[in-house]
Amino acid sequence: MRLIDALEDFYLSMEGVKSRKTVKWYRQKLDSLSVALGDFYLEEIDLRMLRRWRSDLASKNQTYVDHPNRAPVDGEMSLLTLHGHVRACRRFFHWCQEEGYLEYNISQRLELPPKPKAVRKGIRESARDKIIAAAEGNPRDLALVLFLADTACRAAGVSGLKMSDLDLIFGVAVVREKGRGGNNKAREVYFQGRTKRALEEWLAERPDCDCPFVLLGVGQGGT
Repeated sequence: MRLIDALEDFYLSMEGVKSRKTVKWYRQKLDSLSVALGDFYLEEIDLRMLRRWRSDLASKNQTYVDHPNRAPVDGEMSLLTLHGHVRACRRFFHWCQEEGYLEYNISQRLELPPKPKAVRKGIRESARDKIIAAAEGNPRDLALVLFLADTACRAAGVSGLKMSDLDLIFGVAVVREKGRGGNNKAREVYFQGRTKRALEEWLAERPDCDCPFVLLGVGQGGT
């Protein structure tokens, strides 16, 4: 079977099973493979051909060429995009082996480019300042949003903050957040003067109760 025909069978196998977005993603990622090697029979394709295909993608000086919705852009393909092309290729050849089209999946030796670590995007400073301004006048809410802004802890970290974990003298607190496997991980976070003052003002008004948490919920006496 020719590669171009096997690809159409591959897409057909996902129709009605996977989302249209997923099928479209595979088509876009494997289109260059179809153009480069489509006339070859599956058993004729070797690892060197696949590495050459990957190399050609990596050396392109324009991206989004022939893209239906985007204009071409000067510049090399990003590692993340290249990683997606190679991952799609490996999945396709694995499927060919599962279907009995190939006895051996040559793509399992096709090295994946390193995938860049995703950087979490924070909110803009202007949006942060608006949130803080909206919390003015409510000691609890102001202490909460300033603590989040200063420490960058997660919601679970601030909601689970206990009185015993808070050190106002040194501006440090211990928060507990979920790590891998769902395990809680304790770590120290630090806050500055404005947050310290907001916490002090809130604690001066905090209802005297047996609840161990710093930032009481509405049903616990918070306002």
